Amino acid sequence: MPRYNYLVTIAFSIVSDDERGEDFTPAMLKEALFARIRDLDTSTDGVEWLEAVGAPCDSYEEEPLMVSDR
Repeated sequence: MPRYNYLVTIAFSIVSDDERGEDFTPAMLKEALFARIRDLDTSTDGVEWLEAVGAPCDSYEEEPLMVSDR
């Protein structure tokens, strides 16, 4: 049976001191993304996850796993 790999995106906000966001650091991005994940995890039915991600942007069919790949 074919399997498909999908590109999805998730939006999150981050507070910055720079008008263009040129002061983002990996630590700031990580903290903001983890905060978004915590907020989404408060959902009891998971609907917020589906709304936050939305439709896939792109997809491709995965190559079948070979027995030796397992």
